Amino acid sequence: MQTLLFSLLPLLFSSLSLFSSLSLFGAERGAYDHYFALEGDAILWKRSDGFKPFDQVLVEAEKTQSQMGEIKPAAKLITSKQLVKNMKDRLGVRIAIKVFNRLRSTWSLSYTGFLHWEGKKELEHGVSLVSHPTMADYQNADRARAAYISDFWSVDLTHWDYVTPRYSNAVSVAWMAGLRFFDLREKLKLDFIKGKKKSPYDVQTRNRPVGPFIGFHFECNPHAYITWGVVANVGGLINQSRRKVRMVSNLKPGIVIQKREPNVASFAYFFHAYPFIDIRFMKFFTLFAGYDLLYMDQLALADREFSKTQGSIKKNYRRNLVYYGFFAGIQLNF
Repeated sequence: MQTLLFSLLPLLFSSLSLFSSLSLFGAERGAYDHYFALEGDAILWKRSDGFKPFDQVLVEAEKTQSQMGEIKPAAKLITSKQLVKNMKDRLGVRIAIKVFNRLRSTWSLSYTGFLHWEGKKELEHGVSLVSHPTMADYQNADRARAAYISDFWSVDLTHWDYVTPRYSNAVSVAWMAGLRFFDLREKLKLDFIKGKKKSPYDVQTRNRPVGPFIGFHFECNPHAYITWGVVANVGGLINQSRRKVRMVSNLKPGIVIQKREPNVASFAYFFHAYPFIDIRFMKFFTLFAGYDLLYMDQLALADREFSKTQGSIKKNYRRNLVYYGFFAGIQLNF
C-alpha cells in the first residue's frame, strides 16, 4: 500500500501543477482572457427633485374667514413637494452585455428600468382645487385624492478605451463615449369627490431624450481579486416632450376641458457618476456593488405643468431631477 502511495505522489504533484496553471483563480491581478460578459444588477433608487426643489400648491382645505371678513390661509394643503417626498425607494434592474474586442477596448449595451415611483396624499372636508376657482365641483369637495406617478427606463451603448488595461496595473484609466436614450413618463392625478360624484384633474407628461455622452473610468487594483474606482460621464440630449391636461367636470351639462400639446423638441442634459467595487474570486464571474447618482435637467414634468389658469399649457423646461441609490450584481465572464 505504501509503495502504491509513493508511486502516485509524482502524478499528484504534476496534477496540482497543471491545476495551478489552469486555475479558476486569477493569476495576474485578474487580467483574464475573456471574449464577452453578461451582467445583471439589482438597483434601489430614489427619485428626488434637483438642486432647486419646486413646490406647487395643488389642493387646499379648511379655509376660514375672520370676523373682519378676511380669508385666512388654508390650514391644510397638498403640495407637489409632499407627493415627491412620499415617493419611496424603488427596486429596479440593470442588464448588460459586454464585448471585449481588444485588451484595451470594451463595448457595452445596457438597459436600466422597471422603476416606478408613486406618492399619494388625501384630504377631507371642504377641499378645493387651487386652479379653476370658477368650477364649482372642484371647490368645497368632501374629499380630494392626489397621486404623483413617475416611471423611468433607459438604454445606452458605451465604448471604453483604456489607456492601461483593466486589472493589470495598480491604476487603470479609460475614456468612454456612447449614446443614451431615456424614457420618463409622469402623471399627476387629482380627484375631487362630492357624494358619489368624482371630478378628475389629470396632468400627463412624457420625455424621450436621446444624445451622446463622454466620460472617464478610473480604478485602483490593491489586490489581485479586488478593484475599486469611479465612473463619471456627461451628455447633451435632444428631448422630445409631450404634455396633456384633462378635466372632466360633473356639472350639468358635463364640461370637459382638455388641452394637449404635440411633441416639442428641446435641449436637455444629464450627468451620471458612480463609485464601485469589484470582487473577482473566480475568473468566470465578478461580484460588484456601488452607488448611482443620475442628474437630469431641462425636462417637462407633471407638477410643473399644473396650471392656475384656463389658458394654454405652460412650456416650462427648467426642471431637474435626481435619481440616486445603491446597486449590486454579478457579471458572468465567457
